[in-house]
Amino acid sequence: MILAAVCPASASLQAADGAALFKQHCALCHGKDGRADTPAAKKFGAKDLSASKTEDAEISRQIREGKRDDKGKQLMPPFAEKLSAEDVSALVDKVKAFRKP
Repeated sequence: MILAAVCPASASLQAADGAALFKQHCALCHGKDGRADTPAAKKFGAKDLSASKTEDAEISRQIREGKRDDKGKQLMPPFAEKLSAEDVSALVDKVKAFRKP
């Protein structure tokens, strides 16, 4: 007889937690509520995510590549080396959840 073991999914196979990722990587500038009402937001010009209409692909690109101003000054750090594709996707969903209906 062959027995199959049933194991809970490992952490690497579980869905990324967008809220936890946002809190860890984004809230310092964008604020817990996404409204960018923080000292860091004022210093770096972080965007109020509740007013964002940015497309998913652009949000994803900005998370991966960061954001610079017109003169090339880094405004938002890139997260491509810190976050998996699944993490970025979870963050895109979290960012969009801040939008006003």
